[in-house]
Amino acid sequence: MRETSDMNQRGRLAVGITAAGGDAERRVLADALTRRLALEFGVVIARGEDPGDGAARVIRWLAFAEPVEAGRLAALRRHADRVERLYAERGETHGDGADGSAEGVASRVRLNVFWIDARRAVRVESKDASHRIPLGDGVFAELAFCAAEPDAALAPTPWTLPEDARPEARAFFDRVVAICRAA
Repeated sequence: MRETSDMNQRGRLAVGITAAGGDAERRVLADALTRRLALEFGVVIARGEDPGDGAARVIRWLAFAEPVEAGRLAALRRHADRVERLYAERGETHGDGADGSAEGVASRVRLNVFWIDARRAVRVESKDASHRIPLGDGVFAELAFCAAEPDAALAPTPWTLPEDARPEARAFFDRVVAICRAA
């Protein structure tokens, strides 16, 4: 199979759901977002749960069956920002995110957007940092995990966030990569 380096390369959309509140409220929010995202993006092919022991921020991981082109990442992050603002409006907000981003908004939910293929997991963010690559429209990509060889296991990068390196999250990423490799 010939690898391409353009933005038409396809991977799987994955989303980590973070929800604020007590355990029961967090589960209700995660369930509502799971239903919403499944309606918007289709069949969920992988799902992971985090026991939420206080150190965990992400409580549910979802990956979708329909491959997405890397060129859609900025639009997907912006969509996630809109969903976060919608849920923030239902709760307490601080700041206005005047630039269209979720920055400045204390949201009840956070959607961590990833694009995953057979060799990498890329986190898509709306905040700039020196190690992030601009995708346009105020959206940035960072390599969270990569495989040194085509069949090697994913390894974290120096920028992998602790919540993404938790065993539950790593197991989820490994399942999605296995699905991508089998396709």
